[in-house]
Amino acid sequence: MAGARADVDEWVLAARPGEVGGDVGARKHLQLNERFVSLIRGRNGGLHCLDSVCYHAGGPLLIGDVEDVNGVECIRCPWHAYPVRLLGGA
Repeated sequence: MAGARADVDEWVLAARPGEVGGDVGARKHLQLNERFVSLIRGRNGGLHCLDSVCYHAGGPLLIGDVEDVNGVECIRCPWHAYPVRLLGGA
């Protein structure tokens, strides 16, 4: 998605309080500035926003499982099991 990156000084409202469920792994999928992203509720109750498409192989992260990988909270790509950290997206 070339050119889809928002300016670093731009903030976009992705959701209002209560629009994402309170359970760990609850999520909301949306399109922001021509990018598909997922808001995911982490185990500490915080929200994480990640691309809905795995940067490693293009898999659909939006349906991946949230799990602990060596003490790090991740979402696992359902296509090839690649773990993507909820905190930071790496």
